[in-house]
Amino acid sequence: MAMFVTVLVIASVFTGSQAGLIPSCTLPQVSDEVDMGKVQGDWYLSARENQEVYDVISCEVSTNTKTEQGFTAHVKFYNGEDASDVREDTPEFTRVAPSTFHIVQNKGDSSEITEIENDDTNAGADAQIVLEDDSIRQNPFLYISDYATYNLILHCNLDGDKEIYVETKTPSASGDVILKVRNQLIDFENGWENVKVHPSKCDQVIGK
Repeated sequence: MAMFVTVLVIASVFTGSQAGLIPSCTLPQVSDEVDMGKVQGDWYLSARENQEVYDVISCEVSTNTKTEQGFTAHVKFYNGEDASDVREDTPEFTRVAPSTFHIVQNKGDSSEITEIENDDTNAGADAQIVLEDDSIRQNPFLYISDYATYNLILHCNLDGDKEIYVETKTPSASGDVILKVRNQLIDFENGWENVKVHPSKCDQVIGK
């Protein structure tokens, strides 16, 4: 799928009228428990928030391992459009509610974020990246998966804004996957279906 088509499809599917948005952010409560043991193989972050850090990181690829407390994610960060420029991190997540996880690491810069600050950004971008990083470390995630084509990750940032991340088995999301995710967001209600997400550059860095 060409990048122009991907942008057009994702923008039209995931973006709704801003007038209908609810300002407060609350993660949906679910009763079904995601089985991280079934979330196998590599998952590409194909759609995500428009954050400062993604001006540097063009693609993320995660491989999850189920643990007694939750799961560990081995993440590869691709810097720019050079597929050989890769950094790695292994955050641990603990379960705090059904299908809801909190990162175990303490608030502050991970080695990955520190490297990004030192090597690739200006001071203003540094401060925003640290804020985004702290948000990820303080607030929990809701993790939904169909185990075959997508993982849908919902998050509330420190400003109370809704954030959505979509992982897929291919570097870019297909139309069928986008529709599945869209329907799931509609089911969650509370404005989640109106949150705008952007395509990553995984298909440019790694291929389609």
